[in-house]
Amino acid sequence: MREMNFSQRLRRFIVRKTFSAPYRVQFYEALRFLLENKQPLKTALEQMRDAWTDFGRKWHPFAELATDCIESLRENSGENSLEYTLSLWVPQEEAAVISAGIRSGSIVDALQFATTLTDAKEQIHQAIWQMAIYPVGLLIMMTGTLYVLNTELIPELSKISSPDSWSGALGFLYGLSVFVDNYGAICAVLFAVITGLISWSLPNWKSPDSVRTFADKIMPWSIYQDIQGATFLLNMAALLKAKMTTLNSLNILQEFCITMVKHTS
Repeated sequence: MREMNFSQRLRRFIVRKTFSAPYRVQFYEALRFLLENKQPLKTALEQMRDAWTDFGRKWHPFAELATDCIESLRENSGENSLEYTLSLWVPQEEAAVISAGIRSGSIVDALQFATTLTDAKEQIHQAIWQMAIYPVGLLIMMTGTLYVLNTELIPELSKISSPDSWSGALGFLYGLSVFVDNYGAICAVLFAVITGLISWSLPNWKSPDSVRTFADKIMPWSIYQDIQGATFLLNMAALLKAKMTTLNSLNILQEFCITMVKHTS
């Protein structure tokens, strides 16, 4: 692998972590265009790097990936293979599709399938965010309402009459205000911890199997399972179109996407 100083490694790390779907699609399309015009893979990557950097006269984020791919093609062994390099830059399922294309000799089709897969995943993520807008907005509104109630409304009303004499809705509001005063911070911390644990459990919680199987029937684990199932089917379709057998497709998915294969098995 190429030698880099700390600032260069940091810059590549940032580019790698921010290499989002629109940038990946742009990279796939540019590479596919050159390969369709009968350019060898290494030559196509070098031409892309030279175009983006004006033949080395300026820096471009896409050139980082192109350079890594060129180096991996030059060494082509172990952790310096193209498949491994791609798995560091792009999601594992997209790396699996491109890897299948390299192995089957149909990388042009694989890049097209990777683009389709990226677009489909973006549509799934957009649908999820649209579903999450209402509960998140409701939570924000409730938090704001409790803040105003506790800092503005209750203190003003307590100047008019003693809170001990309040009943009905007003008494409930006062009790809620007291609860927020005494336990609001604790509840906020517990909510953050529970949210973090749930987020961690979605891709990582595997055992005991019976408990995870039960959890997969309720939200949010059921939503995660549906997303993984849809992603799995999209990947299988892409790999089969890349002229891979069913067994080889499953082996490639297991190689690149062990968590996804387990959750959809």
